[in-house]
Amino acid sequence: MIHELCHIWIGQSGISDANTHTHREEEILCNAVAAEFLVPASEFETLWQTDLESWQANLPMLEAHFHVSTWTLARRALTLNFIALGEYQRYINAQQAVYRDREDSGGPGYYRTKKAQISQRFSRAVVSQALCGQLLLREASQLLGGIKPNKIATFAKELGV
Repeated sequence: MIHELCHIWIGQSGISDANTHTHREEEILCNAVAAEFLVPASEFETLWQTDLESWQANLPMLEAHFHVSTWTLARRALTLNFIALGEYQRYINAQQAVYRDREDSGGPGYYRTKKAQISQRFSRAVVSQALCGQLLLREASQLLGGIKPNKIATFAKELGV
């Protein structure tokens, strides 16, 4: 949001492509403003430990301190010349691979998780009432912990209703 607010301040629209090599001046400025707001350089430099076995060992402590993602912290380390571009790219590639593996792991889906979180008897009653028109879909959505109204029929299938 800070990045987008910066676009408003400078009166320039733009869509960030997250490219580390962008040459568009407004993107560079907006990225710098957002980075400084979220992870001030002087504070980052004070907390960065150079004597660790791996630069990545800094990330958990920095993540807890700044409350931003390790991806953001790696980018900040790159920008402040604590790591080289190659190290940053390897880290990001590894993070993306972990994310892809997690997606492909066959873990429980959204509806299966919802089914485990909410009483099945209650869920079936709410879904049944919503599908037969006795309960508004938006009310059912609220009762079911935020399942989107247009997805209640999908949840019903998961419940076997």
